Amino acid sequence: MNASHGRGRAMLVWCALSCAGLSGCANFWDDLMVREPIGKKWDHLLGRYPDPLETLRSSTDGDERARALGALREPLRNGGTAEEQDQALTILATAAKSERHAVCRMAAIRTLRDYQDPRAVKALEDAYYNAGAFEPVQATYIKCQALDALGTTTNPSAVDHAVEVLVRVLKEPPVAADAGEAEKDQGLDVRKAAAKALGRFKQASATESLLVVLRTETDPGLRGRAALSLREVTGKEIGPDAQAWADYLHGPQAPLQDRPGGEVRQAGGSNGK
Repeated sequence: MNASHGRGRAMLVWCALSCAGLSGCANFWDDLMVREPIGKKWDHLLGRYPDPLETLRSSTDGDERARALGALREPLRNGGTAEEQDQALTILATAAKSERHAVCRMAAIRTLRDYQDPRAVKALEDAYYNAGAFEPVQATYIKCQALDALGTTTNPSAVDHAVEVLVRVLKEPPVAADAGEAEKDQGLDVRKAAAKALGRFKQASATESLLVVLRTETDPGLRGRAALSLREVTGKEIGPDAQAWADYLHGPQAPLQDRPGGEVRQAGGSNGK
């Protein structure tokens, strides 16, 4: 009996290892080691998952809900209807700001970053401002992920809103001087994430807010991140020298900035004509 049981376990491990290359190592081992009924485990190992919407309606398990949220591809870009698009966005927006499991909020944010619907920007903004429900380390991670996702916005009708949120976060005052070091570091991490995301936009408001950081901030890490983002936006190799960047951004050689709606301005905000 014991020998038969041992052979059965060996066969299970051998089959599992044979499937590893087909499903990706990380997800494979997650599915293999998680505590759940053997039937459900085999379904997962073989790539059989229930309908995401059914899972979200019926399951309270954080891992299952996170997997379902990650499977909600944008309907209108995948043959779906406008009604399905509305439903998916409502589910993801609600999850990103109010799921009780941090892993679920992060899954919703990762999915929203791939949506081109302009409503995804508002959902990510809400995810950022509602992350405080978790302990500080988790909250900081969720905030940084939401800001990074905002930086991937490509829909012209949503870019200005995304930049507005990122600039607002970057301009948030530093944590109080008498706060603990961990709290200060978390505040800086969030503002660095906003500065990094702004490096993907050519809007004048983005470059000007990064310039303000170079002019006023004392933290070398934040100033370095702002300078790197300006280099990414402009392609200009200038270090963390605020005056050098101001001369470039406000001078006649400044790159033209394309803004939604067809309006074109210089980085310094003056008319580019």
